[in-house]
Amino acid sequence: MLDRLRHDVEQYFSAYYSELREQIAKHDPEFRVLPHWFKGGRKVQGICCEDGVVVVHLPYDTETMTYPDREDSYDFYLRRGELVKEWVAKYDKPWMNPGGLPADMQPLIPDYAPGEGFKSGYWPEPRRSYSTLDSEGRTITEEDKWTRLDYTNLQKLGIWRDVSRAREQARYILRRYISDV
Repeated sequence: MLDRLRHDVEQYFSAYYSELREQIAKHDPEFRVLPHWFKGGRKVQGICCEDGVVVVHLPYDTETMTYPDREDSYDFYLRRGELVKEWVAKYDKPWMNPGGLPADMQPLIPDYAPGEGFKSGYWPEPRRSYSTLDSEGRTITEEDKWTRLDYTNLQKLGIWRDVSRAREQARYILRRYISDV
């Protein structure tokens, strides 16, 4: 099952990134409209947990948030005894607000009790938090270090078998920025 899941995840996101890059090349190759996180290659990490799977997409250099033109890489990890919500929490940025997320920002995954089902979800781009903290009154943006995050429960693993859905999802996400995709 793990080999099948690894194959499905890699095929799905290979199709997703192929479509994304094809549409970018047609509509905004200079990134005049599109945000920087659509550039370059990704490290795609699948984490198979006790109750589902998390797929995290990262730039090759998370510290500088640079996106070199490299092939995407795919790694897969098995984490027995750990829950999807625990792994998603590891990617939930410790925002500047000491009380947690800003009031207008949703958690990456709704809380659920162990053994309880949860809905599949995805964040198609890093979350951003805006504040005016610098001395000149300029808006400072804080971003998550990942560029996309997906998760699902064990009963919905088939969502990553439909590569035509992956391509449509790439076009849908780009339509936020470019209307004629």
